[in-house]
Amino acid sequence: MTQAVVPLSLVKVHLMVAVEGHLFQKWFHASPNLAYTFIWDKTDAYGQRVYGLSEAVVSVGYEYETCPSLILWEKRTAVLQGYELEPSSLGGWSLDKHHTLNLRSGILHKGSGENGLHLPAAPL
Repeated sequence: MTQAVVPLSLVKVHLMVAVEGHLFQKWFHASPNLAYTFIWDKTDAYGQRVYGLSEAVVSVGYEYETCPSLILWEKRTAVLQGYELEPSSLGGWSLDKHHTLNLRSGILHKGSGENGLHLPAAPL
């Protein structure tokens, strides 16, 4: 979140992560090489499991001593992996050639355990 050299007037660094209806917020005292590892529980705002890929919006705000009422924000997106899709089971048996397409993320989960990217055709 910060570089090796931090401006003397930087007081706080704010972090916000929004993913699947959850909003995580935290702030840190300014220091060099500041980093944070966010661990997502792979659920949405209703506590339901999220399968496939999800997009998270990560915002880092910088609060300076010279202007404490203003926070300068940088926004980026990151792709997070939710729960893996499990192939359909039939009485405890699974079919190794059974494929599952996650339309939301565009990933084809093959019965062999491979994952492939499926790009939908462009509309005519």
